Amino acid sequence: LSLKVTFPFFFIYCYSYQSVIEMRQTPTPTTPTTPTKVTTTKRMPTTTGGNSVDRVLIVYIVFLVTVGFSAFAYSGFASKAKTAVIVSSICALLLFIPYFIAKNGKDIGGAYTAIGFIFVYIGMFAWRGTKSWGNPDKKHLVIVLAILIIGSLFAMLALISVISAKKNVIKNQ
Repeated sequence: LSLKVTFPFFFIYCYSYQSVIEMRQTPTPTTPTTPTKVTTTKRMPTTTGGNSVDRVLIVYIVFLVTVGFSAFAYSGFASKAKTAVIVSSICALLLFIPYFIAKNGKDIGGAYTAIGFIFVYIGMFAWRGTKSWGNPDKKHLVIVLAILIIGSLFAMLALISVISAKKNVIKNQ
């Protein structure tokens, strides 16, 4: 289970780090060789396939659903474990709100909204984990919730780094 779930963490980190690197690359201005007036406009660097907030949110949504289905499969598709799929799917569906905010040109607003959702998710996962901590029958649930908390922290850090990169680009314009 740990190898299956560790890969999404690595994927979130690499994908969001690539987006931040693309954001921080600025075009180098050229110096004119003749004393003519040259006007240069600073453009915000573009990323392929949408902005970075979109990327981080899509990867996090896929991560939530993947961990939910993995937990359901790990339990042997028991009827009690359907909650893992339901909760992770509802959390993923709610993340489409900040995704569409970011998609409509409000990148930083979408990122801040997503960070708010992630804070709620971390609290919810931690609360449920503390309820299951002492029960040896629910040891797998505590592990899955810990994985969800760690993945949520990675997604939050990725969004914070995207926000700082976007603010630096705006400040340098």
